[in-house]
Amino acid sequence: MNEKKISSTRCVKEDTISRIDEGEPDDLYFVSAGFEDRALSATESLDPGYEAELGLIYVNKEYFNKSEDCRTRRNLKELEELMEEHCDEVDVIMGSWLEADEQLFSLRQGLQILDKKDSLNITIDVTTFNREALLVSFNILYSICDEINTRVLYVSPQKHGNWLSKGHQSVRNVIGFAGIQNSSKPTLLAILSGFEENRAMNTIDEIEPAKVCVGVGDPPTKESFLHKNKQRQELILNRQDTDEFHFPADSIQGSYEAVSQLISDYSNEYNIIMSPMSTKLSTLGMWKAVQNLEEVQVAYTIPSEYNLENYSTGIDSMYIGWI
Repeated sequence: MNEKKISSTRCVKEDTISRIDEGEPDDLYFVSAGFEDRALSATESLDPGYEAELGLIYVNKEYFNKSEDCRTRRNLKELEELMEEHCDEVDVIMGSWLEADEQLFSLRQGLQILDKKDSLNITIDVTTFNREALLVSFNILYSICDEINTRVLYVSPQKHGNWLSKGHQSVRNVIGFAGIQNSSKPTLLAILSGFEENRAMNTIDEIEPAKVCVGVGDPPTKESFLHKNKQRQELILNRQDTDEFHFPADSIQGSYEAVSQLISDYSNEYNIIMSPMSTKLSTLGMWKAVQNLEEVQVAYTIPSEYNLENYSTGIDSMYIGWI
């Protein structure tokens, strides 16, 4: 099934999101209630006739409980109201981006209702999931059922803030991607880079790899993002023992192919650690490439602070892809 881009999700009157199989409701519509306005865009674009048996909303308790930020609470309330028009049942999964065990437990508990199904049709809006929760969710979903048809929605903003995150608390393995490391091999860290150059530098400093491969999202989801990405990664690319590679930030399949090629090129010589920091589409392309490779480790870097006030603004495009 082909990936496609819809320009301006506020104007998709003729191209709304319908059911995967005409005449049958989807088994699951899954979305995250983040602090950005674009958290609502894909759900607002559902066709009036769209139906799903179950609607799930993932929310991180840290954002939900922040007294100075009401955006996540507002988005959660609006998502619940929108999804009640399309889903037979709507539930909220309250997780945590700081506590990996709690994040895993809450997602597993929320998704286990689907384990009685022989096959699944899933529509998931990945726009405002934190990347670790997204990877864990896909691991759980694809362990529940062998026959899954997954449609992925991703909304790209008009622009990002001057900074997205600050500081760094720790770097940890994503549960399910610990990697089997060969003690005789040096370590290669491959970063699917975005705009968070400090987060990338902190990851490099903590892991201390023998070699770094910095992936640049080309093509980007918006042309101006490519120049900004290259500017932000310039200090890293100028480091010794650093290579550059490219992946399409706007494509799950293209990112899958780029990551698969990188692993093929370097796995004989290095232990490989992947660090996804670009679009959720590229994160899922990476997931697809490494999900069955026990030797590849995936790292997630926890920042100290997110730019809740100005992480992103506007709506540029909605991408529809398939796993």
